[in-house]
Amino acid sequence: MKRIILYFCIGIALAGAANADLFMDRLGMVSFMEIDSGLMKTRSTLDMDLAFRGGYRLEAWLSARAFLEDMENGSQWPVPLLDMRLESAGLTLFDAFGKGVHFSWFAGSADRFGDDALFIRDFGSHPFHSEFASLARTRKQDDTFTFLYRPRGTGAILTARSTARRSLVSLYAYQDAWSGNGYYGMDLRIAASADWIQFDGFAGASFSPVSPRGAYRTGAMAHLDLGGFELYVLGGVPRWESSSPFDTSLFLALIEPRIHLGALNIFVSFLYRPAWYDGSKSKLSTAGQPDLGARISLGSLAVGKAEGGVDGRWKASSIPSIASPTSLVISPFVSFLTRGSRWDFRMDIDILPAPASFWERLKPSIGFSTAF
Repeated sequence: MKRIILYFCIGIALAGAANADLFMDRLGMVSFMEIDSGLMKTRSTLDMDLAFRGGYRLEAWLSARAFLEDMENGSQWPVPLLDMRLESAGLTLFDAFGKGVHFSWFAGSADRFGDDALFIRDFGSHPFHSEFASLARTRKQDDTFTFLYRPRGTGAILTARSTARRSLVSLYAYQDAWSGNGYYGMDLRIAASADWIQFDGFAGASFSPVSPRGAYRTGAMAHLDLGGFELYVLGGVPRWESSSPFDTSLFLALIEPRIHLGALNIFVSFLYRPAWYDGSKSKLSTAGQPDLGARISLGSLAVGKAEGGVDGRWKASSIPSIASPTSLVISPFVSFLTRGSRWDFRMDIDILPAPASFWERLKPSIGFSTAF
């Protein structure tokens, strides 16, 4: 049944191709370099999101994603041009139940809760997400935590927007792919944006084959911008199986105050990793591990301008042992924007644990990203 619905959505989207647009929501590549056994080794990651959507009262969309952890891997080279994964397909009927009340049917993954993409797309906000838990900073795809939760499966979305288009309420009802076929879930999401604050909160539950009383999730993202001071907070429980004890290892937390003093920028970051995240089938081995970070820079990321500085990352195995780091990395960096693209140059310097030689401490990276 799900496959039939998916094909139907694809057919509707292609039938309206003359009125549809193709969007590159993200195209990013990061090349990581390091000395290993006397050899300079390079690993490049590619992250690409394509969206195909169009329509006036009835909008159809398709989205596809390609992520390659290592483009130089011999088993993947040459990389197939169409080696992409269909992320989602769906239809949206605008003003289905009155002005500002929209109905959507989707298959695949829906929105990301706690991500700034909604605010950029629907509310016209500038990007404000934290880069502390991004791939460029962690160097590992399975150690990135950039949102709270995203519904996956097949189902419906009912969205009500305010007349001023500054807030929305969405109800999601769908077969939950995280729990498995035949198990359903619901989520309620509330998002609002003003000149100085953005808020995104949700709560939901699903039936679960391993937990007769269900699986639950909740969380919120808030961003305050008071001019010279910003505060970014992302926190919640991505998943709790009610048959298991509720403890602090279930929480995801990312807290980042930001101070701007003219051209000087000071960021302090705290990350706490959860036991479950984005469809993981077993508890993460990094659950309960905290990171501390500090970032000092000069400049600003605007077209034709640059920002440079240094950041540090202090990683521990648990909160009680946070004074005894398992890893310490210092990273000078410079970033700049050209028209349509961003470039990032970093030099990660491993302080702890100490490598065998000085040159093995140095791990440079070059990254770029764009969207159009």
